[in-house]
Amino acid sequence: MEKENFDEYQIITRQKIAYQSLFITFTLVLINGWISTDHTSASPMIQAFVIIVIPTLYFVTCTVLKNAYLSNKTKFPLIQAFLFIGLGVLDVVVSFNAYTRVGVTSFIADGKLIDGVTPILLAIFFFYIGGIILAKYLLEKEKDIHE
Repeated sequence: MEKENFDEYQIITRQKIAYQSLFITFTLVLINGWISTDHTSASPMIQAFVIIVIPTLYFVTCTVLKNAYLSNKTKFPLIQAFLFIGLGVLDVVVSFNAYTRVGVTSFIADGKLIDGVTPILLAIFFFYIGGIILAKYLLEKEKDIHE
């Protein structure tokens, strides 16, 4: 993180949220290890994906809501919002195209999530990031109108 891209408030806020995200990651690793000793609900790849995505979504949500998400140089957050939403749409289109060609009908086999669910989870991830940036932009725009 370059200091010139963020002001002091943003740097401190991002560092605080990063430590919280790290704590969430450690907690999820411990919970996953504890649960996986008796029962596996997904392949190791899906488990790792979930352990990484949950703290990342927490980090993105908190930084966006506390105005520490983009840099001071970013003037068009709509571009980033629609970029992430576009990546989500692209991921869904490509995934469902592949699913129909291969014949995937279920994402659960033998009581476990299969690895084929990863693109859908990734699409949800992209939609969420784009949506939270877009929502924050619209809230700020409405706040500016009322002032």
